[in-house]
Amino acid sequence: MTMASSSAQQTKPALGPGPETDLSLQEMLRVMDVAREFRKDRETAEKALARDDYRAELRKKLMRTAELSGDRVTEAEVEAAITTYLSDRNRYADPAWSPRLFVAHLWVRRTGLMALAAAGLITVATVWGLFFSSFAPLSPTVRAGKAAAAVTADANQLVDQIRAVSLEPEATAAAERLLAEITTAGANDPTTAIAATNQLRFLHESLLSSFSVRIAKDKDGSNLFDRKFDDDNGLAHLSGRYVFVEAVDQNGNIIPQRIHDAETGQDAVVSLWAERIPEDVYQRLREDKVSDRVMNESAFAVKQRGRTEVEMQIPNGNGAPISRSIQITKW
Repeated sequence: MTMASSSAQQTKPALGPGPETDLSLQEMLRVMDVAREFRKDRETAEKALARDDYRAELRKKLMRTAELSGDRVTEAEVEAAITTYLSDRNRYADPAWSPRLFVAHLWVRRTGLMALAAAGLITVATVWGLFFSSFAPLSPTVRAGKAAAAVTADANQLVDQIRAVSLEPEATAAAERLLAEITTAGANDPTTAIAATNQLRFLHESLLSSFSVRIAKDKDGSNLFDRKFDDDNGLAHLSGRYVFVEAVDQNGNIIPQRIHDAETGQDAVVSLWAERIPEDVYQRLREDKVSDRVMNESAFAVKQRGRTEVEMQIPNGNGAPISRSIQITKW
């Protein structure tokens, strides 16, 4: 018997590979996905059933309480009360303010606050770097210093050019005095520095110019005139004898000149002005004009390059050039 059963056990065929042992990796992954979905559905159903069981139990307790207290309520009223209770139960309300709540709000918003603080610091640093630091490119002090340096450099260049062209030591000395004034003014007194630079520029232009001054006519064709004035008693007095003149270049083109009017005390740029001349020269020129209505003597002065003043050419009665007197621009 034992041998038979042992023989039977030995001759029992071995189990072949079944479906649970012959699954590939992909098939096992699909089985696991299905199992996870079943588990989620089961949990969702259990939650729904738990809510329904909770409502049913609560309904039952409320109905029993109403019966014991003698209140006559219907199941619909109890159901409505349960619905209202459950809906109000999860309603959100802001907590009361407290320091801990404030800290919590700061913590929740920490990323935005840190970004805002960083942006503020960058803005402050940028403004300080541009306007208030010692090397700020937009700082009023730095800009004034740069402007002063530019004015000084321009003045130095003008003085070098004046030294090169000037034939008058006085003109060179005047240019150097103006340069010292500009250097002293610097950024502290830009108005003075700019005004002095303009004087340097005018001096340089004056030294570069060359022209002749000739006797001219006014709009009425007159070459000469008397200047008179009335005193406090209304009596007329002779102020001076004058001749009209103009400046022309070597091609005969009229060159406007800056003339200081002795009567007004103002400078004016004019093409025609009047020079006061001695009595004997006036009478000679007048006779020249009356003789044939043409002013034959026309040379009055000449301005050479490198000089600031004109050199008088019109002679007096002794044949020597007259000294230059005053000028006027209105008559």
